[in-house]
Amino acid sequence: MDKREKYILPVNNYDAVRERLETTYHKPTEEDIQRFLIFWNDVYQLWRKNYPDKYDREKLEQK
Repeated sequence: MDKREKYILPVNNYDAVRERLETTYHKPTEEDIQRFLIFWNDVYQLWRKNYPDKYDREKLEQK
């Protein structure tokens, strides 16, 4: 028995992946987009609260 016969190499099945993505994909609705934007705005506000000096307009204008 050859050593190579002991191992199974994975083979990419792009057709199966494409088919799976096509069945599960849905176009985001306006509500989904609004929730996403609200979420990132909340994250940004938390970041600004924790790191107020990271984004200082005066420092950026000097650079």
